[in-house]
Amino acid sequence: MRLAMQRLMIRGRTHLMALALSGAAVLAAGAPAGAQMIMGGPSRAPISTKEFERFVSVLHLDEGQTEIARSLFESMLSEYEDIRRAEQEHSDMLREEFEETRDPAVFEDMMPIQERSRKQTKELESRFMEDLRLVITDDQAGNWDRLERMRRRDKSLSNPMGVSGAGVDLIQIVDDLDLAESSMHEMSPVLERYELDLDRALVDRNRLSDEQERKFHESHQPGEGGMAFDIEEFQASAAAMRETELKLREVNQRFAAQLGGMMDEATRGEFDRMVREASFPKVYRRSYTGRAFDRAMGFDDLTDDQRSQIEAFREQYERELASVNDRWAAAEAEAEKDGTSQQMMLGGGNMVIQIGGESQNDAVKDARLARKELDDKYYDRMKQLMTPEQADRLPRKRRGPGGGDFFSPDDLEGDVAVFVTREIMVDDEDTGGN
Repeated sequence: MRLAMQRLMIRGRTHLMALALSGAAVLAAGAPAGAQMIMGGPSRAPISTKEFERFVSVLHLDEGQTEIARSLFESMLSEYEDIRRAEQEHSDMLREEFEETRDPAVFEDMMPIQERSRKQTKELESRFMEDLRLVITDDQAGNWDRLERMRRRDKSLSNPMGVSGAGVDLIQIVDDLDLAESSMHEMSPVLERYELDLDRALVDRNRLSDEQERKFHESHQPGEGGMAFDIEEFQASAAAMRETELKLREVNQRFAAQLGGMMDEATRGEFDRMVREASFPKVYRRSYTGRAFDRAMGFDDLTDDQRSQIEAFREQYERELASVNDRWAAAEAEAEKDGTSQQMMLGGGNMVIQIGGESQNDAVKDARLARKELDDKYYDRMKQLMTPEQADRLPRKRRGPGGGDFFSPDDLEGDVAVFVTREIMVDDEDTGGN
């Protein structure tokens, strides 16, 4: 079966289609019953400041080397900003054209622009890494392989394709536990084996992903009537990709059991919690209601009575949230067992194609609705305690198609979805109540 993406986008039942360009959301009607598409904005900088600081630590750079490396890093960021600015200008032009014509076909031109930006960004990153390697000594060069494995984890584990637990980084979790030196020494051999086993699985997954993306771009070129899409070909590729994700999960589960067995009961409980939350990030990430409570407790114009009641509400919310989230995570784990929801990632994670999905699973839908209702209930209770001026300073509720604090293909109806993984997050500067 072959489908024309442009025709799919403008035919059939009306659903909400979000076209996110450079952080600006353009909402359009006209996505079909069979497919939806969201085009993404510019990719993030190839290396963040936090990642750079980890480079310095892993390579054991001295003060002089760090100064040289930082100069290289800042130069790379400057060049990246030029790439990002050029892509945003193209995005703005296409958005303006869409607002005038309401024709989704204009976004076909965005794909090659984004691909060019990704290529330029990748080349920029490669050049920086080559320059950085010239800075280190022969003794420090022994840490380079470790740095590259860390980079693969940082870049690849953030985009698991529908398999919970595949995106977990146990090394980062153990680091975050801040264990005693004696405990770290005992776990070191296990962590080293984990690092190597996980890296082999990641290399296999990334190799297959790159090959699939190359074949996809060769066989799916835009043309008259839209972009042709072969569902059978996609399903075979997605099934192969799922096997690599299952391998990643198996490595994580095996070593999580080993590491947990080396911890005392209290530490093991915290470790298990962190692994569970990393396995289901969209479930356990901080909600808009949680952020609103955090923001509200920082207000310096709350009365003692307001502060006391808000704190009581927050404690109640956190207790109920734990149960609701665990129910949602369990529903997600059960729903993914049969593998009927198939996904393939393209464009360095900017685009995901999905067939089927959790939208067909009542338990997941019910669990997500329960979470949304809980968030709304306590958000509204908190607002009722505030003056209008105070309420206006709270973080906004997320307004995705599902109306909740998250966006996923489940927010779109239909059996085929093409969407972008980049999310429209609410940061600390976002205010305005509802």
